[in-house]
Amino acid sequence: MSAPACGIHRAYTRSSTDADRQGRTSHYLIFVTKDFKGVEIMREVMAGVSSRHVDGVASFTYDPRPRDESQPELPDTSPIDKLAEKLLTDLAGKTLTVRHVFETHSGDGRFIEKNYKEALRRLEADDSVRANPPASGRPWRNGKPTMADKVKVTFPRL
Repeated sequence: MSAPACGIHRAYTRSSTDADRQGRTSHYLIFVTKDFKGVEIMREVMAGVSSRHVDGVASFTYDPRPRDESQPELPDTSPIDKLAEKLLTDLAGKTLTVRHVFETHSGDGRFIEKNYKEALRRLEADDSVRANPPASGRPWRNGKPTMADKVKVTFPRL
């Protein structure tokens, strides 16, 4: 049944797979909600139980088998860097709060709020975006400037 048929005007979905000890998919988890907060909570939960993370980005899969460290993964561009590039393109010329960027841009994607904040921090460090207040005017934690929900980020025009 489609979202409009259910009376849902905007539906968020998130899916995940779990594997058994032989590596076969044992079941799928599918989550549907009308409210963004619901999908945000589900993403956080699913990211926490994901078996694999690349540059802090969860795979949204669970595999109980031990990883074979003798078979390294192929190098890939950082998913956070890819997200940062997409933000520059999609939000060019706009000024938005960090929270608004996350809520409107993430849709059904695989990134959680922490990933968006890291992408925005990297863009600010590279002078690709302007943040208000700037990093020098915000508290620092773990050697990085914080990126509060209310920080305004200005994306340059393309």
